[in-house]
Amino acid sequence: MPAARGRIAKSSAATRGKKRAEQVRSATTRASLVAAARLLFGSKGFHDTGTNDLVALAKVTRGALYHHFRDKQDLFEAVYRQVSTELSDAARLATLELAGQTWARMIAWVRVYLDLIARDRELQRILMIDGASVFGWRRWRELQCEYRLPGWVETFRLLIEKGCDFLIMDDGFQ
Repeated sequence: MPAARGRIAKSSAATRGKKRAEQVRSATTRASLVAAARLLFGSKGFHDTGTNDLVALAKVTRGALYHHFRDKQDLFEAVYRQVSTELSDAARLATLELAGQTWARMIAWVRVYLDLIARDRELQRILMIDGASVFGWRRWRELQCEYRLPGWVETFRLLIEKGCDFLIMDDGFQ
């Protein structure tokens, strides 16, 4: 009986190891597809990027593409989400020194955010140009709200708690 338990334990460990290796391969494949898509969507645009281009650049099969994503639009959404997250994080990090100065930080965040978009054609194409045309207006707005609305709601809550008067601001904004 003890020998049988040993074989079962080894078998279970081997199965866990294979599953882990499979998960790593799957994550690597997905990351390769997203990276390739980001590069191509950012440079050529969604409509001028074919799935053959995507799988060739990612060095994966067409089957791998459709295993991880329903279609090219689903892959575009993954890229859109990644870019949105990175952009918001970059703006947040750039304004950390203004922690505790909610109004000043909000204004600085918007300026940094817009400046980052203005300087980067990839961001412009993915977020501002192709986003609306690929998703349609309603879905595009939903995604924008998903990434930005929670932060804005929290910011306005903090400003209201501090008794901020939105009509008269000390920095000239009215």
